[in-house]
Amino acid sequence: MTGCISKNDGNGGKTHNIPKLRLSLSNLFVSIPIVIVIGTIWLAFVIFRQLLSILLKIWYGKRFGGMMSAADAIWMSKRESSPVIHALVVYKSKIKTADEFSAHIHEYARRLFLDDNPNTHTKINGIHKSFLGYTYYLNDMLTENDCHTVLNLDSIDKDYLEDSDLSDILDDCNKMPLPYKNKALWEVVTLSKPLKPDGDAHKYVVIFRVNHAFGDGLSAIYYLFHYIADKRADFVKDMSELVKKFGVGEDSDRGIMKKLKYFFRICYCIACAPIVVFNEQGFRKYTNSLHGPKLSGEKHFVYSTEHPDEHLMEAIRQIKKGVPRATFTGIIATGISRALQTYFITNCKEIPELVIGGTVALLSLPNLNGYPKLENNVCLGPVVLPMLRGRVSIQEQLKEVSEQIELLRDTPYFMVKYLLTVFFIGYFPSPITKFCLDQEVSATFSLSNIPGFPDTPSFGQETKDFYFFTPNLQRIGVGFCVLTYQDKLRIGLVVDKVLVPQKEAVQDLVDNVIKELRLMYEEYKLNNI
Repeated sequence: MTGCISKNDGNGGKTHNIPKLRLSLSNLFVSIPIVIVIGTIWLAFVIFRQLLSILLKIWYGKRFGGMMSAADAIWMSKRESSPVIHALVVYKSKIKTADEFSAHIHEYARRLFLDDNPNTHTKINGIHKSFLGYTYYLNDMLTENDCHTVLNLDSIDKDYLEDSDLSDILDDCNKMPLPYKNKALWEVVTLSKPLKPDGDAHKYVVIFRVNHAFGDGLSAIYYLFHYIADKRADFVKDMSELVKKFGVGEDSDRGIMKKLKYFFRICYCIACAPIVVFNEQGFRKYTNSLHGPKLSGEKHFVYSTEHPDEHLMEAIRQIKKGVPRATFTGIIATGISRALQTYFITNCKEIPELVIGGTVALLSLPNLNGYPKLENNVCLGPVVLPMLRGRVSIQEQLKEVSEQIELLRDTPYFMVKYLLTVFFIGYFPSPITKFCLDQEVSATFSLSNIPGFPDTPSFGQETKDFYFFTPNLQRIGVGFCVLTYQDKLRIGLVVDKVLVPQKEAVQDLVDNVIKELRLMYEEYKLNNI
């Protein structure tokens, strides 16, 4: 049994709300001097970084690919967890051997190197290096042979892989450096053995591995599939429909009014930044066995999906339609909180009253017109999730979670975090960047979701399954990534081994999220008879 620390806010178990951030006169007296002092220091580092860029340009000449952007550079600071995103794709194919399939994938991968896209050329062909705490690129250092790896699985004593083998293979992939002694930002991995056939169709696995500095999940997916999708025009159209679901709306104002509104919003968020950072420290007291210990860097990769004959996505849509203010993220987060409650009951001496979930928000949508860009436009915000399974109805629990999400959206948290992440922290040298990141959201788990990813044949093959795994963020050792593909719910989970040594317990946790979503729908139907 693991000893869990159970804490609440001293109000009889009432959940801790995110404070409304309002600029009172006293707040201004505190914030403005801090902003001026830190802003002056930041400006000095920006100037130093620019001078360093000029020096490196003189030294390397045409090989110099520029400084890594501030939003990308935050993933270059030293951390316990690898910053690599993994996407596992299972293909059905008429190709008869694993060697032939790997050769086929290798030929397709060459398309990325034949691309003359000025927005992404350096990230595909270049490597990154560091000098005085800043990361920069060198152009044209890689070839297609560098970025395709065939993983030798001769140690597995059977002709065909089982689906259950893929979890251990992902664990092994996570331990591998990226090409060019970990200086490249991406690679494609194929396996030396096929999966067990599905009738007459052969099945093979491709694992895409990209450093998060390559781009956020949506940006990286769009870029890669823009070049390997069999029907690019259909894929771009489907992606255009997908990004509309992320809720990053267009401002109705135009011209000078839009610019003024944006300027004052930025000023307001800058003034709020010290308050946001200070308030985040209050979440550090909500610890448990999955939240607090120093991470080891060793990970469990597991995944789960709904049964082939059930329609869990339709059930989620019905819950969303029937419960006021319920959102897809809120429903998934509620399922995770209920599964975590089951985990704590099974494995811990005490059950925490609540957990803090770090929800990943996309503040800027990828441009789907013309050349795709590889950018990082995400930030993390805290959502309080009470352990209410068995204590209140599912409608009441969803209402509580929805209120927490709305409270987060009503405050400038996400905008402040976006400005800090994309435009501020990454301009400091990596040791200072790491210190700043360590002060960020203290949470039990992170949650990323990509709803409605289009059904996309690629590499000239039929896509059967698709799972996505995002790296653990800062000191958060539990990371859920939810992806809907072919209208089926797929959940990938990455957990640091220091938090949960047994892989079976991690697999039970992700399976229980699917189970809880199923039970939530059954309870919802009973309460609405």
